[in-house]
Amino acid sequence: MKYVIIGGGAAGIKAAEQIRSLEKDSKITIIMEDMNIHSRCMLHKYLSGERSVEEMSFIPKEMEEELNIEFFRGYTISSVDTDKKIVSIIPLNDQISGANSSAKIEEVSYDKLLIATGSNGFIPPAPGLREAKNVYCFRHLREAEIIREKAKDANDIAIIGAGLVGIDAAYGMLERGKNVTVIDMALSIIPMQLCKKAGDMYQKLFEDDGCKFELGRKVSDTKMDVNGNITSIILDNGTEVKCDLVISAAGERASIKFLEGSLIKIDRFIEVDDHMRTNVKDVYAAGNATGLSGTWPNAKKEAEVAAYNMCGYDKVYDDTYAMKNTMNFYGLATLSLGSGKAEEGDRVIEQQDSFGYRRAIIKNGVLDSIVLQGKNLNYAGVYQYIIKNK
Repeated sequence: MKYVIIGGGAAGIKAAEQIRSLEKDSKITIIMEDMNIHSRCMLHKYLSGERSVEEMSFIPKEMEEELNIEFFRGYTISSVDTDKKIVSIIPLNDQISGANSSAKIEEVSYDKLLIATGSNGFIPPAPGLREAKNVYCFRHLREAEIIREKAKDANDIAIIGAGLVGIDAAYGMLERGKNVTVIDMALSIIPMQLCKKAGDMYQKLFEDDGCKFELGRKVSDTKMDVNGNITSIILDNGTEVKCDLVISAAGERASIKFLEGSLIKIDRFIEVDDHMRTNVKDVYAAGNATGLSGTWPNAKKEAEVAAYNMCGYDKVYDDTYAMKNTMNFYGLATLSLGSGKAEEGDRVIEQQDSFGYRRAIIKNGVLDSIVLQGKNLNYAGVYQYIIKNK
């Protein structure tokens, strides 16, 4: 049996591990755009210079070799022919440079296919942002490598987006001694994972390190030099943010453009059933590309279920619970579990003492979510069990 996995992130690698544990002799091929397996959670550490490319991997080098996987590194997908069971690939550098000749395209055949391509960053359609030469997303190692190189000659960094990705980027740039301004329409930072009070605690720590925040604001215009680089961003209140480099962390989109025109059913995401199967026989999907959950643990669980079913087992994915995130900036650790959204009629309990801050939301008498921030993250496993099992 020949298994092909598109994507070398958490879902792709987990699926390869699971397939190998079930079938020792089958051929496994992974096609990935980056040259190195890496943890997205650690990109800010690479940006700051605290970790090397080699230290970014979430599996040991020897394990990578033991899995006996054929890798196509630095390749992007041209198309998927589900009738012929062929994935057409092209070196990423050729696609970027526009050298898209048929001679460059290679074909990889499969018996079973898993699509675990994750998501790509999004640049807002504000004037000049998508045309400028000094605007970069921050979702992949290859993007972090470009930003790290460009930052050598940049002093003023504008970051669009105050979610976790944007704050990661801000941390990396601050550690390099840059002047950083974070812009977001939200009124607090990391709003998807944290309530305003927990977010404000991080905001103060970042401000103490020199970071500026323009919250509740959106980009209305940009100024650009003759070389096509943005020199300043104009906000909707008239504020002008000077910048040499712009990092867009304003959201993400599933990386599935290559499936347009194929038989695989997609909308904003790849549609899958509870066995992680697409509508096309022998084609499966897992991770961010499915839109089921954006968390690392869930992506791995989806990939595990997909791998079992690809190998002929009958396994159902029924874990709809999502652990939001863990984070640690400037020594302040935080764990966020559950939806984090309080609605009318919910009971909200807050506690703050010398150990830190805690916030719980109870819906209809059942613990729905909790934020633990500070020195005491005790009983996190208990809370997770209670929330997951309602």
